[in-house]
Amino acid sequence: MRRLLAILLAVLSLTAKAATLHTIITNGSWAVSTQRNLVIFGDGWTSQAAFLRYCTNAATAWTNQAVWCGHPERWNVYAVHTNSVEDGTDVGGVFKNTVMDGAITGDAISIDATKRGNVYNDALFGTPLYDPAPLTVTVVNDGTYAGTSGGQIQSRISTNDTYGWDILYHEATGHTFANLKDEYDHAGITTEAADSSVKNLATSTTEGTNKWPFAVAVLGTPSLVSAGAYRPSDTCKMRALPAVYCLVCSNTISTNWLALTGLSAGGGGSSEPYIPSRPSFLNFGTLRIGNP
Repeated sequence: MRRLLAILLAVLSLTAKAATLHTIITNGSWAVSTQRNLVIFGDGWTSQAAFLRYCTNAATAWTNQAVWCGHPERWNVYAVHTNSVEDGTDVGGVFKNTVMDGAITGDAISIDATKRGNVYNDALFGTPLYDPAPLTVTVVNDGTYAGTSGGQIQSRISTNDTYGWDILYHEATGHTFANLKDEYDHAGITTEAADSSVKNLATSTTEGTNKWPFAVAVLGTPSLVSAGAYRPSDTCKMRALPAVYCLVCSNTISTNWLALTGLSAGGGGSSEPYIPSRPSFLNFGTLRIGNP
């Protein structure tokens, strides 16, 4: 009898923590090469309804970013709910029982990679989303200011009310989608500035040899961040929130987006090419539409 009860409890526990995939926005087949997929994972959410409300607001904020050049319809957005035992995340010496063991230390977020992998497989295995890896964001259910980029696949954010969607934009749009780096002084910044794939840091301000010659003329002299590392502007979302993206960062995001989708700027099938140096694009940035 005890053995049967133990098996039953184990099954119920697994069932309670099963990852469930939900569609938030669908604009086309998730398997089509011109569509891009954002999947939002939750950790530390006991209420599926509350998590899906958050994801619906996040999807609206995500697709309203001006950097998509009038083509937000190329994004599909999905949510993966995991039924944690407790709301919240480990922070400040208080520990919570959550599916992916999320934790906030300082302004950084960590999750258990193995448990996240299990959730990912549980939710996406057998779907077209599984192989062409989508851009993913894991949201820990805590209002502490925190965010972390996990590379070119994933990022992690909190539900902070002060900066709201700006954390999402900085981590997921800037770092994860466009490979932009932080524009404040940090370890490794000189190496990043020398990396040709990093577009928002440079080792030189000489026009024609740096990575953004048009910005020198439009924005003025780039700013020295650290020895051997320059940023194109003193004001940018990749330096501090809640600033908008500078010209270089907005251009990098937008040109990446247009190349991935095979589209041109302007929306509605416009044939107008995207010209980074054109003054009308100086205001390209994100539209903050409110907090979660």
